[in-house]
Amino acid sequence: MEGKVDVIKLIDQDEMTMDEVRAVVEEAHKAGKPVVAHAHRPEEIRRALAAGVDCLEHTGLATAPEYPPDIIAMIRERTARMALGPLWWTPTAEGLLNYEYFRDNPEALDDPAWKEGLPKDIVDDVRKSLEHPDRLPYYQLTPARRPTLAHKFNQLREAGVTLLIGTDSGIPMNFHSHSTWRELDAWVNEFHVDPMTAIRAATYWPAVAMKAESQAGTVVPGKFADIICCSASTSSSSTACGIVKLSRARFRLSLRRNRMTDRTCKESFKVAADQLVETLKKLVHEGNVRRVIVKQDGRTVVEFPLTVGVIGTVFAPMLAAAGALAAVLSECTIEVERTVADDSDKKDVA
Repeated sequence: MEGKVDVIKLIDQDEMTMDEVRAVVEEAHKAGKPVVAHAHRPEEIRRALAAGVDCLEHTGLATAPEYPPDIIAMIRERTARMALGPLWWTPTAEGLLNYEYFRDNPEALDDPAWKEGLPKDIVDDVRKSLEHPDRLPYYQLTPARRPTLAHKFNQLREAGVTLLIGTDSGIPMNFHSHSTWRELDAWVNEFHVDPMTAIRAATYWPAVAMKAESQAGTVVPGKFADIICCSASTSSSSTACGIVKLSRARFRLSLRRNRMTDRTCKESFKVAADQLVETLKKLVHEGNVRRVIVKQDGRTVVEFPLTVGVIGTVFAPMLAAAGALAAVLSECTIEVERTVADDSDKKDVA
């Protein structure tokens, strides 16, 4: 912790004494650091919960069909204690779910993204290591583990944990360049999670868990965000939003307050998602628009504060964000705040 670490991680805590596990958690929390713990074996989970860790990782217990009743009872007791905040859990299921696909379709791994920045000898070594994935000890139990994942995932949801999108990047055939979107895809298509719930589990909730929600996690003024263009609406259950093809725009929205002498008026209207970018362009060029809020079903999706002369590099990220949103929304409502001429100093003459 003196080395300015961000997170403390426990592994094999079932081989530690309970006093040792508690000491790790207590000291980390004193320093304001979250503690995550492996959840592969029953006693690992029991000790982690008893010690008060913040997040558990992986959908473990090997080929066991479900979490034991006493563990589910411990989870329910913990999630019922609202004052402690959410109990985070990162299931990291996609590496196991996709094993057979990659084994039978190795060409899917020939993605230049994972080779970026690596010398040829390292790339060749990685390729050679994946020539016979079915022979790797790591995957021998995977065909028997795979059928248990959905039930365990649902046990955790029903017990009240707040699930996070995370990955087991680094295990054989699982590269950082594809693991996150495959985890999203697994949640939606294998576990039947609502797509927007899955997206929040990859954005908002991780920011809260890492105590970074003031900087990221939602698309609002003052925060950083990576906008991802999706090929389908998030209301569709057929895909985790088709994020195989990404178009990302990193931006930070800033808020400039109107002068106190400004008088504003508001209006709202509906617009088709495919007209969102053009509508935003027109509003900006009108010159007197100070704020645009995009809503869907009454919920604010994104807010754009505007200033006079917002052009070029300032305006481009907003358009990129609007274009990305258009890919995931259907019809939306736009609320516009304008400045209007202040006639308070004029008097009517009879």
